[in-house]
Amino acid sequence: MTYPGTGPTALATDASNDLYVADKGNAIYKVTGGVATALPINPATLKPVGLAVDASGNIIFADAHNNALYKYTAAGGTTSLYLASPSSGAFLFSGAIAGLPVGMGFDAA
Repeated sequence: MTYPGTGPTALATDASNDLYVADKGNAIYKVTGGVATALPINPATLKPVGLAVDASGNIIFADAHNNALYKYTAAGGTTSLYLASPSSGAFLFSGAIAGLPVGMGFDAA
């Protein structure tokens, strides 16, 4: 396989063992059968770093440049989950303040 990106920053797999690669070249790739395809994520995403795939095939990823979390649905749309507060440079996540998200994961629950 020839990897089209500039450098991976995070990896995740889904229930079908497809590989997802967050790339420092502002892209997320889905690798199936040795073929890497760029997903049409939000064009404002500048640095995808953390990456996880839930049981429904939705991809949750962190954008370190924008201090944000996004959800790319299995149907193909991107929605903002948590965005940085312009005044504090941090985002609110379950009552805790955090900035510069760089990783994530899911538990079995």
